[in-house]
Amino acid sequence: MKRKSLAAIIICLMMCGILAGCAASSAASLTDKPESTGEDTSAADDVTDGDEPDEDEPEDDESDGGNIDEQEDWESITDYEKLYAPVFDEVSEVLHNGFDYDMQYDYVSDGLMERVMYPGEEDLLDDVGYVMEDVSGDGIPELMIGYNEPFDAEGIERSFVLGVYTLSDGEPCTVISGWARNRYWPLPDGHLYNSGSSGASNTAFGENHLSKDGTEVIWDDFYFSEENASGGLVFFHNTSGIWDRSGSERMDIPERKFWSIMDGYEEQCILFPWTPMRDYEGSGSGSLISEDIDQTAITDGMIIPDSDSRKLSEDDLKGLDKDELRIARNEIYARHGRKFADRKLQEHFDKTEWYFGTIDPGDFDESTLSAVELYNLDLIGRYEKKEK
Repeated sequence: MKRKSLAAIIICLMMCGILAGCAASSAASLTDKPESTGEDTSAADDVTDGDEPDEDEPEDDESDGGNIDEQEDWESITDYEKLYAPVFDEVSEVLHNGFDYDMQYDYVSDGLMERVMYPGEEDLLDDVGYVMEDVSGDGIPELMIGYNEPFDAEGIERSFVLGVYTLSDGEPCTVISGWARNRYWPLPDGHLYNSGSSGASNTAFGENHLSKDGTEVIWDDFYFSEENASGGLVFFHNTSGIWDRSGSERMDIPERKFWSIMDGYEEQCILFPWTPMRDYEGSGSGSLISEDIDQTAITDGMIIPDSDSRKLSEDDLKGLDKDELRIARNEIYARHGRKFADRKLQEHFDKTEWYFGTIDPGDFDESTLSAVELYNLDLIGRYEKKEK
């Protein structure tokens, strides 16, 4: 009997020991951080990582890779030419059919209007082109419309940017619009050089670039000149791009330094590899393009069609009679929409297709004339007097 009791006691003690060991093991497995034993556990960690199934890792890789691929696929399939179709279609329309004063354009710049009205001998569909390039750095390419032209007497070419457009909420918007007296040329690193004039003594130029989203113009430097009370020139600088003395720093520099800064910018200008607009096939969604017409018909009736874009010489005026010289001189005003008090002049220009008189003679601002136009007005006027 005693032996049976002793055996039972021993069995109970063994069971208690086993239960206590299981409880301790369970408690240890639930702790967030085991106590350090001072032993190197890296080998054990390696074994644990190696023993764990790899199901989660491939699943994560597949998820991440899918997102990246999806983004790359989106970028590769985005047809920016289609997104910019409203711009392309309007530009193509005026290049094919001429500028229509009765039509409301959303994306045709004044510079493109001028180019179409005075095409010269070039075929505009081959001469005017486009470039799509991310100049703002936001991953969305801007669209630029323009052409290359001789810049000086030596025939050095520059890329004249007629318009810069970007996408905002998937819709194209105009950021920059250039014209003959407010020109933009590309510089390296996506910057643009701007040069303009509002009279013989008023010249402005500078460097700018687009904001990160491409919707605003940020000026790096802006210089301009004005005439002082004694008839000389004074020079100013700011970084706002605004022609305003009060918000600018007056520069105490000689005139040659001012022009030297301007020359420095012009020497940095680069050429854009324009794709001719002839290569644009149209959006297929309501393009107004019709058959080609002779663009030179727009300038029919002009005595000197390019008197707004180049300096004339007396050789250009030889052979013109007194009446023709008078008309040639006033063509310069007529291009700007000036009306005429003289009935014969008004009747003459009213008969032409290109003239649209909108400004009364007393309201016309001479400062809207370019330096070339002012020079030609003076030249023709002096030649008229000599021929009388």
